[in-house]
Amino acid sequence: MRWYRKYSDVLAASVLILAFATALASLTALVRSPVMRDVLTAVLPSIATLVIAAAAILGLRTWRKQASRTLAREVLRAAWVLKDRARDAATSGRGTSRTLPSLVDSSGMFIDTPWGSRTALVAAVLDDLRARRGEFLQAKLDWVVACEEVRTSAWVHVAEAADQVTALAERLSTQLMYIQSLAGVWRTAERVAEPEKQRSRLKEQEGRFDEAADGISEAVQKVQEILRGHLGL
Repeated sequence: MRWYRKYSDVLAASVLILAFATALASLTALVRSPVMRDVLTAVLPSIATLVIAAAAILGLRTWRKQASRTLAREVLRAAWVLKDRARDAATSGRGTSRTLPSLVDSSGMFIDTPWGSRTALVAAVLDDLRARRGEFLQAKLDWVVACEEVRTSAWVHVAEAADQVTALAERLSTQLMYIQSLAGVWRTAERVAEPEKQRSRLKEQEGRFDEAADGISEAVQKVQEILRGHLGL
């Protein structure tokens, strides 16, 4: 019955106009008195105006419902894309946090691995990280634009949930920027100062990337639940 809910106002307006037209035809056919005809001639235009106004109001309600559904779909689509791009970027960030410590010995000197030189490995993870971060930042920008549309529409309850997604996305963005900058430095550096402390920091970052991606997923789920009403579900 979704089609009925979607077009109920249009159907109501059509039935209203049809009923008025039928009643008008019936009255015109039944009334033979010139006086009554004059009364009907004077009254019917006002009634017609009311009917048209009612039909216009119903049509406006239909348009507003359709606009609400369209905006809800756009916001939901932006949220889903942001969630997926955040997951990809967090995975790349976590992998970078795990790879970098393996390239440093206990004295802080860089070492090569059986899989390739330090320079080649850092370059590979850095290229992937840049690409994933770029996709994530574009998705974040699209999400911010969608959130502005929400604020314009005065969807306070949706905006509050959306703000949580935005805050978590900003946090992940900061983490990605940090790990990308660090990888860029390690790509050309001669040695690392305080290697054990660096390993500890990178281990913390590895866990934070998982937390950031999970947090965004949960926040997007809340937005989706709130949007169900605007989607007519």
